[in-house]
Amino acid sequence: MHRGFLIVVSGRCGFRQRRLNLALDFMKNILLLVITLITLNCGKPNKSDSSSSNIIHLDSSDSIIKSLKDTTKIVYKISPQLEVIPLESEDIEDNIFYTWVTFLSESKILWSENDSTRSVAFRVLITTSEIYNYIYIEKITYGEEGFGKRIEYRSRLNTIIFSDKFKITGEFTGVKFSNWISYNSFIFTIDNKRFELTILNQNEAQILLCDS
Repeated sequence: MHRGFLIVVSGRCGFRQRRLNLALDFMKNILLLVITLITLNCGKPNKSDSSSSNIIHLDSSDSIIKSLKDTTKIVYKISPQLEVIPLESEDIEDNIFYTWVTFLSESKILWSENDSTRSVAFRVLITTSEIYNYIYIEKITYGEEGFGKRIEYRSRLNTIIFSDKFKITGEFTGVKFSNWISYNSFIFTIDNKRFELTILNQNEAQILLCDS
């Protein structure tokens, strides 16, 4: 008797499991049908939307690929380019005077709140030799109360690496200073492009392509 009871119970459990599996399969089929209908509906233009030409048809792989390419171009165009460009250090003792200086400007002084630390400013110089421009950067320090002004270091922008990074074609010429942003950052233009240069240290400058 107990054996028969176990057989009946086992049979009922197996029947319930089969019903559960059938229900799960049915739900999967319904879900796939719903997804298919949504996909087909998304591929049709909305009649209430007059700008139906802007709708991407999901059943067209070519349209999707073209849309992704266009989006990539837009993102690439508006993404800022930021590079760290080397500064070539120069011996200030051997080259006290510049030749062919066509522009010179000094930033506002960053006054030190600590008497033991010297106040700092920077100076940018643009020189012209024949048609070629060079950008020099000098760090200026001041002693207490602005006395004892001296050049701490002098560096020159590596124009070859700069031109390579920012795709400046032709000769490095036509450089124009625009304005200071801070004591160690300024705007300049070349090749119809605006750049923001921030002096990091004696050997490096961070340059941002603002627009072109």
